[in-house]
Amino acid sequence: MKAPAILRSRALRLGLIGLVLTLVPAWLVVDHRAIAARGTPVDFVVEPVDPRNLFRGDYVILSYPFSRIDWPLEGTDQTGSLKAGDEVFVSLVRDQAAPLPTWTVRNVSASYPQMVPAEGIVLGGTIRNTVLLTRPPTSPPGAVPSPGAAPPPGAALPPEAVPRQERTQLAIDYGIESFFVPEGEGLALEKIRDSRDGERLVAHVAVDARGRSLITGVSVVQTPLAGN
Repeated sequence: MKAPAILRSRALRLGLIGLVLTLVPAWLVVDHRAIAARGTPVDFVVEPVDPRNLFRGDYVILSYPFSRIDWPLEGTDQTGSLKAGDEVFVSLVRDQAAPLPTWTVRNVSASYPQMVPAEGIVLGGTIRNTVLLTRPPTSPPGAVPSPGAAPPPGAALPPEAVPRQERTQLAIDYGIESFFVPEGEGLALEKIRDSRDGERLVAHVAVDARGRSLITGVSVVQTPLAGN
């Protein structure tokens, strides 16, 4: 005896849903393994915050110096409006002379740049939110003119006459802001975060050719003493 059509249809839908629920996690695992295997390994010094997840052990929330970027970048002629939800690509260049992994933001763009800077990488991310910053620009050198007098060339303007520059601080998520550790290890990392006395937390990250990134581990490194 054949099952009613409505039951067969429901069984088919449930079967398709089950197949999707099986394939999606499997694809994510394969995708993450590909990034870890083929991506460029880099290290980032982080600023950790450690909440607790009772169901999944401990996890560390990580923030990086480039998690918040003032836009437009200082000393560039970049223009354009960026807003929350926009996908961006951040070009970073490592300071090879720094004792700890130190990275400088060189460019922020809405698409993957054609040229990757030497000793650099490109991280893809999403703008979480923006904050408008207003500040006076640096005044040129020179004497402040007396009231009512025209300022001589190169003279500094009085504060009330200096136009204020508006910049936007971009809070960017790169997908490397959290890392799970075995239960009980999170508190130890929290102590390192709070002490700031000789030790720093470093995230080991793999970055692929499309700007996708994945944390492969975290470790504690000794901060070099001043003068060494």
